[in-house]
Amino acid sequence: MKIFRYLFIIALLIFTFLNLKITAENISQRNKSLSSSDDFPGSRFLFLKPFLAHVDRAGYYTDYAPSDPDLDPVYAYHFQTALFALAPTLLDHKKPWDYEFVIVHLSHQELMADVLKRWPSRVIVSNGANIVLIRRLSL
Repeated sequence: MKIFRYLFIIALLIFTFLNLKITAENISQRNKSLSSSDDFPGSRFLFLKPFLAHVDRAGYYTDYAPSDPDLDPVYAYHFQTALFALAPTLLDHKKPWDYEFVIVHLSHQELMADVLKRWPSRVIVSNGANIVLIRRLSL
């Protein structure tokens, strides 16, 4: 009878150890996914933060032009997520070209050449897709 008690205790310890190991792996996996910068909506703008560290205000331009930018949910979503991610830098979407630095958020990268022709500026950094930080050459 004592042998069955010891075997039961050993089996229980092994089961507990395996359960703890699986739980620790799950927690570790969750923490890795939570630490990813892609987990919040404004994460696509985070690469701009070091370049705007000492900039109080910047412009925000997009080629997505609804009839009323303040009421359009898609436009507001993109602008608000940029504003959230880049705080404390304030962004102005109503008069973006009044600022030395402008965040250009385009639907297609090919449109950047048109933007640079229209407003003489220099590209500071790009995410390689559709978000670019430019510096105006003249205001």
